[in-house]
Amino acid sequence: MKSGKRGANRRLGQSIIEVLVGCIFLIPMALAGLDVIVLVLANSANDSLVKNAARAAANQTTRNGALIAAQRCVDAFHTSNIIVGVEMAQNVDYQQDKNVSVKTVMTVKMPVGIAGFEIIKFQAQATEPVVAMPADV
Repeated sequence: MKSGKRGANRRLGQSIIEVLVGCIFLIPMALAGLDVIVLVLANSANDSLVKNAARAAANQTTRNGALIAAQRCVDAFHTSNIIVGVEMAQNVDYQQDKNVSVKTVMTVKMPVGIAGFEIIKFQAQATEPVVAMPADV
């Protein structure tokens, strides 16, 4: 009888150790996966934002109008606890009757920050053809 109970205790002890060792590896991998998902989604959001800002700027007939339209688009972006800031990296590059270029910078706070990688900045740039034509008067 004693050998049966002893074997069950050993199997239980071995199972507990396997679970603990498995958790030591699985939890950091899951947290790293969460960081990767946040990076991909933030990069996608920044890319979408800069394209929308470039499209808004391309619908303007003047450089000043393009700058205001792009800035309004960037200002309308809602930040969160993860995306802590969005700004235009430079003035709008507006070439009359050709194209307009906008660059944005998005600041992302990682949910599980590793030393040195708590804050990450994404830059994106988009160029769109100018579609607005000044009216002939």
